[in-house]
Amino acid sequence: MEGRDFHRYRRPVWARGKLSYRRVILVTSMLLGSMVGVLAAPASAALDDEWHPLRNVQTNLCLDGDAHGNAYALPCSPGNQYQMWDWTESPDFNWKQANTKRCLNGNPSTRKVTTSHWFWGCGNMISNIKWYVEWTRPGQFQVVLWNTDWCLDSNNEPDPSGVARKVFLSECNVDDLGQSWRYTW
Repeated sequence: MEGRDFHRYRRPVWARGKLSYRRVILVTSMLLGSMVGVLAAPASAALDDEWHPLRNVQTNLCLDGDAHGNAYALPCSPGNQYQMWDWTESPDFNWKQANTKRCLNGNPSTRKVTTSHWFWGCGNMISNIKWYVEWTRPGQFQVVLWNTDWCLDSNNEPDPSGVARKVFLSECNVDDLGQSWRYTW
């Protein structure tokens, strides 16, 4: 077959003998494995990729924030996009606000909690916006700043506006209900 373009007549990879069976088995096992993982996930660990209010157990107020980077707690208000948060576990480990797309930011040296807007979004390696969740009781968890022993905390102390309540960082203590949070639907 001189002068002919030989590769045009080759069968596609998926149609070549044993290779197609290997791929079918590999893809099938991957799909089944991921389905088993989803079905076996405990209900208490169901922080998903949806927006939900983050409610403080002690005050019963929701984490809120504005477009200027202030973070505080206010009475929960259904549909308030400033109170809707999403926690992205891997690889980013961050809390993002629905309305502003700002990242929850903690500063351990000042104990101040704010929200920040990063040019590249919340997915980066800056430790002040990386958080993890520590389950403390069924349906309740602490929000812990990455590589620290500081937790997101709130109490009934008013913020400077006098309307909202402060949110801040304090040393993690599983018995402090001001550090206990839960997703509400």
